Amino acid sequence: MTAPENEVHIIDKNTFKVTHTQHGPHTVVGLQGDFDVYSAPALREVLWPLAANARGNLIVVVDSQRRAMEFFDSTCLGVLIGALRKFQASGHGIHVVDAPDGMLRKIFRIAGLSRVMPVHEHLNEAIAAAPHHGQAD
Repeated sequence: MTAPENEVHIIDKNTFKVTHTQHGPHTVVGLQGDFDVYSAPALREVLWPLAANARGNLIVVVDSQRRAMEFFDSTCLGVLIGALRKFQASGHGIHVVDAPDGMLRKIFRIAGLSRVMPVHEHLNEAIAAAPHHGQAD
């Protein structure tokens, strides 16, 4: 993976880390660690402003290379669903990147969320699948 175009924001706590960068019109949010009721406000702090200023889709990447995600509770799932609604209101959506056996992928499959937030194995697949609204094809 190449270096991010534009490192914008990092929240780094003991149990989790959230980063976001621009990749063309899309915003890529990296999640590392475990996400629970205590990390939900930080996740919301990142996602809500991104949705309000969306130029493209949101791509959520689970970074399990440094530390596997072992926990993603319903509070954080609610934050993602709320962000989806906000992105959809501006004509955009959310795609997720996670390993084939990843925690978020399993949760999305069980909850049926992969129908509205597609899950991909690699970032380049998510970028290719995310439509570029407002751009000539």
